[in-house]
Amino acid sequence: MLTTDAHGIIRSANQAVETIIGRPAVELVGQRISGVFPVMRPPVGAKRVLDPSPIPLELAHRARPEAEEQILRCTGAPLVDTYQNLIGSLFIVQDITALKKLSPEAEPETAPAPDLQRRPNVPEIVGFLGRSRGCCTSWS
Repeated sequence: MLTTDAHGIIRSANQAVETIIGRPAVELVGQRISGVFPVMRPPVGAKRVLDPSPIPLELAHRARPEAEEQILRCTGAPLVDTYQNLIGSLFIVQDITALKKLSPEAEPETAPAPDLQRRPNVPEIVGFLGRSRGCCTSWS
């Protein structure tokens, strides 16, 4: 995990991030997140808003120029204060290189589209959702 302030400056990084990206936390703190991971940019503008749904981003990374390329999955979440002002971001970084190197046989196959012509003859269920203006509803 690592955290940034609202401007994208790294404020903390745990030992797992050190191991994954091959750099000590003390070297990361104070740098822009885009300096470590160029594809990651902090939100900008007066109304800095991040997408609240944490959608993982996969990126290629090399700890050093001579190092083997890693595939990292990074999931970010906004950090906000009591008034919902963006104060930073939390990033969870995972090394998924080994997962990506699995043979194609190990990857789940996509299921073929269902054949709508072979659909069993089952009566459809239709429901009604009504709203009551009072506390009680009478059905007759």
